Amino acid sequence: MKHILKILALLVAISAFWIGLLQASVIPESYAWLLPLYFIVSLGCYGLLMVGVGLMQFPTCPQEALLLHQAYLQFLLGPGTKMLFEFVKEMPKPETELRLDFSSVHGPPFFTWVIIQLFPVVLSSLVYEKQQRLRIMMKMQGLGDGPYWMISYAYFLLLSAIYMLVLVIFGIGWKILNTI
Repeated sequence: MKHILKILALLVAISAFWIGLLQASVIPESYAWLLPLYFIVSLGCYGLLMVGVGLMQFPTCPQEALLLHQAYLQFLLGPGTKMLFEFVKEMPKPETELRLDFSSVHGPPFFTWVIIQLFPVVLSSLVYEKQQRLRIMMKMQGLGDGPYWMISYAYFLLLSAIYMLVLVIFGIGWKILNTI
């Protein structure tokens, strides 16, 4: 519940700040649509961060596992089935040390944010196509739906592949610079 209240307080603060910027004419009215987009991206990044932190701190629950085994056996063999799982312990495992570094905590949200940067490019391209009625003109000239969508998909796939390649090259370059 605390996380939901934090998220809501953050959304209210960002909304108030954004509305203040729009009212003060610092940001043009044509950019008002960016706020919902950044809300979605921010919530996605926050969700990825929480999943990452949750995976790093995943507890083992032997008592709950035993209750689950007992319920499964009762489901299979009937409600009268009772099998004692007392004194059953989980397998021993070597001690692990929890190490948190910048990349493991901030890496997934940042990576998602970098990938999402292509979304406005694709969206503006599709909106431009709708505004200029390019697809209708192409249909009038004889281009079918299949080739149109295949070309569009191939174009955006190529654009994304080039973007990922540049991201990987910069990552390798950064790693090389840090090892020198």
